[in-house]
Amino acid sequence: MFKVASPIVGAILLGTFFLTIYFMSRKRTPIVYVNKLWAVKKEGKATVVAKLILSISVVIVSAQLVVLSGLNIAFSLGVAPILVGAKVIAIGTSLPELTLDLTAVRRGRVQLSIGDILGSNLTNLTLVLGLVFVSSSFAVDMTIFTEILPFLLITTIVFWRFLTKGGVSQVAGIVLIMIYILFQVLI
Repeated sequence: MFKVASPIVGAILLGTFFLTIYFMSRKRTPIVYVNKLWAVKKEGKATVVAKLILSISVVIVSAQLVVLSGLNIAFSLGVAPILVGAKVIAIGTSLPELTLDLTAVRRGRVQLSIGDILGSNLTNLTLVLGLVFVSSSFAVDMTIFTEILPFLLITTIVFWRFLTKGGVSQVAGIVLIMIYILFQVLI
């Protein structure tokens, strides 16, 4: 097994995040026309603040329930909690992103959906994981990257091909979902 100190891996991930943000901020983006069919309702500040506080409270309570449920599932199945965290909880934390993206696509905001997918994955994989690694002192087992790397490369190539050839169609979405299911089954 090839192990590397986690602060080194964390520094590399953080560097990747900041370089990506720098290059993205320098790139000029085309003007995106907003779909006028969906009118934005004007709400008072008090309503917006109340909804924000309620939403944050629901997210915090839900997160606690998900973690406790995941631990209970792991203990009842007799498996390591990390296995449940890597599969069940990861899927559960992705569901809000999926809901936002489906809503954006239904409203004709495909660019928002793709930007959310790429942005959340970039942030989670580089910034969040980098901060965790920098602040911890364990060694990272690099063999996991050899298992994940083929799927990462395949998914990136397939997604890039779809984007450069006219966008992500329903067939393309099904192909990407099938790659994800295959990844979950094999890893």
